[in-house]
Amino acid sequence: MRHSAAVPEDEWPGDDRSRPLTKRGREVARQVARRLAEMGADLDIVLSSPYVRATQTAAIVAKIAASVDVPALDERLVPGFGVGELREILAQHSDAAALMLVGHESDFSVVIGEIIGGGRVTMKKAGVALVDVSSPPLPEGRLVWLATPAVLVGSKG
Repeated sequence: MRHSAAVPEDEWPGDDRSRPLTKRGREVARQVARRLAEMGADLDIVLSSPYVRATQTAAIVAKIAASVDVPALDERLVPGFGVGELREILAQHSDAAALMLVGHESDFSVVIGEIIGGGRVTMKKAGVALVDVSSPPLPEGRLVWLATPAVLVGSKG
């Protein structure tokens, strides 16, 4: 899942890592999380980039749609995330049946495109992709579905 809508960079006086979700971003994340729960998402683990906008999104999803209370922070999910980091995360959590990663663009689109054998993918804010991933060491995947908040809950995010 890509983090939900955050305060625009040019309107945030602080460090980019501390940029929070907007009020609307929090609401869209809640709506998406509720829809995921309705769809039967049974997430074992929710991992988040430590950037505030990602941790806020992940916390909402963890509370509503997962069997965990809080997301685990993973520095590998910061901007710059790639297939190598995905490989490490999958190896570390090989016992998880359903793992959600919450992070950033354009990294998620690029990684998904690479592991599904090529193709152009665009993760919208608060968008979710379900990718069936093979076992490590080489992650290969099958894109099961990709949805924007508008598709999931009728929101423009």
